[in-house]
Amino acid sequence: GFFQKLLADSGMGQDGVQVGGAFLGGLASGIPCSIWELCMIQQQRFGGSTLGTPARIVQEYGASSLSRGATMTMGREAMFTMSML
Repeated sequence: GFFQKLLADSGMGQDGVQVGGAFLGGLASGIPCSIWELCMIQQQRFGGSTLGTPARIVQEYGASSLSRGATMTMGREAMFTMSML
């Protein structure tokens, strides 16, 4: 994939390229995943529509509130994706 091609020129062995690519792919997928999970949890708690829930979150807490938990989600997705090899 994209991240494997980036790592291929770094001098790492084939195993390192695969594991590193999986880690970085999971890390990148954690960004939208954290927003989706935040909205899903808020919908379960308070109801609302697919577009209305993130709009309500931004209105009440500001745009930066959509990144709440992003670091942990990115870490979880990176480790999960890497371990699926």
